[in-house]
Amino acid sequence: MTRAVEAGIGFSHIISTGNEADLDFCDFARYLIDDDSVKVIAGFVEGFKDAKKLTDVAKLAAAKAKPIVLIKIGRSDLGTRAARSHTAALTGIDDRYDAMFDQYGIIRVQGYDELLEISQLLAHSPKPTQPGIAVVSHSGGISSLTADMCGQAGLDLPTLTDEARDGINGILKGFGWASNPSDVTGFANSDSFPEIMAHMSNQPNIGSLVVASAGADDQATQVIAHRDDIQKQGKGVAFLWTGTRGATAGLQKLKEANVPVFYVPDKLPSRSKYVTKILHMAGDTFEPPISNQHTDKYKTIQTLAELKPPTSDISALSEHQSKQLIKAWDIPITNETLVSTSAEAVMVANQIGYPVVLKVDSANILHKTEAGVLQVGLDNDTQVTEAYDEIMANALRHTTPEGINGVLVQEMVSGGTEVIVGISYDDQLGPVLLFGSGGIMVEVYNDVSLSICPIDIHQAREMINKVKGARMLEGFRGSPKGDIEALANTLVNVSQLAVNLEGQLSELDINPLIVLPEGQGVKAVDALALF
Repeated sequence: MTRAVEAGIGFSHIISTGNEADLDFCDFARYLIDDDSVKVIAGFVEGFKDAKKLTDVAKLAAAKAKPIVLIKIGRSDLGTRAARSHTAALTGIDDRYDAMFDQYGIIRVQGYDELLEISQLLAHSPKPTQPGIAVVSHSGGISSLTADMCGQAGLDLPTLTDEARDGINGILKGFGWASNPSDVTGFANSDSFPEIMAHMSNQPNIGSLVVASAGADDQATQVIAHRDDIQKQGKGVAFLWTGTRGATAGLQKLKEANVPVFYVPDKLPSRSKYVTKILHMAGDTFEPPISNQHTDKYKTIQTLAELKPPTSDISALSEHQSKQLIKAWDIPITNETLVSTSAEAVMVANQIGYPVVLKVDSANILHKTEAGVLQVGLDNDTQVTEAYDEIMANALRHTTPEGINGVLVQEMVSGGTEVIVGISYDDQLGPVLLFGSGGIMVEVYNDVSLSICPIDIHQAREMINKVKGARMLEGFRGSPKGDIEALANTLVNVSQLAVNLEGQLSELDINPLIVLPEGQGVKAVDALALF
């Protein structure tokens, strides 16, 4: 609180929830959302007794443009439970909270300074009309460093229009440079500075102006006056203070006028990135439609209980059974047939067309590569016969004959990009959808994104964009562009499956899902359903 007072941040309410024996954080937040005197809800929270209650509060806060900023302690390593699928190994409890916060517009911060700075920026920034940022300073070094930090944070510093550049150059007359960022040298402390700020901010793709300076008294007055003008255009102003943090008249003026002040270049871009996203989410209702088009189709095939093997000690579906489950939800699977002899395997392989893949189908053998029950790239009848015999022999080292449904003869899918799609369930948050880089390397790099189900097509695209490996889908180094739209639709369908099977399904792992070239869709090559 002392730091907030020093920063010129005011409080409308100060609430301590204690041990929350009755009312909890969500109850108070729900009350504050309806209070017009509250611009931002900032909190320090150890945990939540009812995460779905928090989700409802977050949705309401976003719909009413009331940001929530939290320090939530309790980050921990992955659980000690031995994971049977990749999905379980990749979704820690805290990761799920992060996904929910990000999805519904709650900003999670790490410390007090970040909590106060972001809260102040949110409270005194209009919803930006554009994501671009303009930076102006008296120092070329400071402006360049700030621009570099903005770039690292993923923020855009658009090029100035010719008109704006010419206008600034007309003032500078060769001293400094007119660009974004701009180095205006001593003109930052002149009567011409308001005109320079106007040229910088009056750009069609600029939503915020950053003034980086030591902040003379007159300059602070100019910035405050200009802030009022550009906020009427739906644009914000922040000040990067490069002078002493001690009490000065200029700094005090900025604080009293509620101009957000930052002291180091790396802080402002990271805070602004949050603010731009959250303010753009303001007014969203977060009610993705849940399609029921699959429900009757699913019931006409079989229930999940009917797919389960008869033995009670087995809690997984085989690959073939798992694929039949996801196929009912419009998730494309490979062309494959289950066989019980090597002769059948040869016949089916010729029907599908070489090359083919052979793998055992058993609910008792979840990771086939380690068990030696998977062979790929088989090109002829002899290879298929030999592979069948070898796979069956290896399978019998891991399970009984009764635990083997047969051998899958499967088309060899090539020319695509591997990704993973999965479902896990949280006791409080419900179904959690995972998307990430595919194959066995997914656990090595942990390159994944999470969302709480259900999601819509827009949220699906956001999930894809968060994964670094998704760059491979954009036509990396001359490779064909992947069918990103088909992938996004698949994520939506999987999220709907997760919601409708909550209480029956425990986990679902589609790994890999092959994203084929644009226009050719996707195919699930392997799948594992646990219950």
